Amino acid sequence: MNLTDSLKDIISLFEHEISLSTALLETMKNEKTALSNNNLHEFETAITEKQKLIDEVELTEKKIVELLKRHGLSIDKQHISKLLTHCNSKEKACLTKLLDKLKYIATQCYEQNLVNSKVISTSHNNIEKIISILRGQTTGESNVYDFSGKSTKGIQTQTLGHV
Repeated sequence: MNLTDSLKDIISLFEHEISLSTALLETMKNEKTALSNNNLHEFETAITEKQKLIDEVELTEKKIVELLKRHGLSIDKQHISKLLTHCNSKEKACLTKLLDKLKYIATQCYEQNLVNSKVISTSHNNIEKIISILRGQTTGESNVYDFSGKSTKGIQTQTLGHV
């Protein structure tokens, strides 16, 4: 099979990857909503779906790489440019549009992942603060009052029995 014959398969695989990536982005948005709402069931569902989609994206990418390798190409800018030279104007426009869309969705997924990471980090920090308070420990950023009612900083432990 020559490269021109493989173009339809390559385009089809990129379209499939875009579809999967779009679903992945939506799942990541659902994950953020579940995190923000402290909904464990929705969060677990989103995580399961996200992993499934990531696996499917990786499989699709492998298929694209294998197809390109058969023709001595890889999925870098130089080889994609070489691939585009084998396309007619319609195929070139289609492939360029697909690659741009895939890049855009990948960027959105990356940014959504950063947002989700921040939500998780903030939740983790809040839980750590709550645990610290329940243990009677302070972090130096909050004031503790001594027996005379004066505000003091730097007391590292304060048992609930003394408060």
